Amino acid sequence: MAFEEVRDEPLDPVTMRERGLGFGCGVVSFSGPDTCGVAATAEIMAYMAGATAAQCGPCVFGLAAIAQAVQRLADGTAPDYDLERIGGWADQVEGRGACHHPDGAIALLRSALRVFADDFARHQARRPCPAARGKVA
Repeated sequence: MAFEEVRDEPLDPVTMRERGLGFGCGVVSFSGPDTCGVAATAEIMAYMAGATAAQCGPCVFGLAAIAQAVQRLADGTAPDYDLERIGGWADQVEGRGACHHPDGAIALLRSALRVFADDFARHQARRPCPAARGKVA
């Protein structure tokens, strides 16, 4: 589901659930046309990785690794396999935490990877990001 398909959807939990969307961890962020979805996801994932109780590996190691990889994608410094690794790490983290914090972070990540799929692919290939107005990711 691309950004263009969801940008005009109402912020209604029932309607969103019917479309396979959700509020996730309760974070609602509005962005303009100059906002890079990959960079915004990197900021949120860094916050989520830092907001753990540091009680289990999925949070301490998993979310941190994912946040760092998403940041590398946003910066244009990711190795060619980071996008694929993020998906694999998400599979390993989901459902394994001592609480549901990592599950909320992974739900947000999966949503971002779906909605901003073209942008993530563009960043992985180190092609210009439309939000960056011609600058390389």
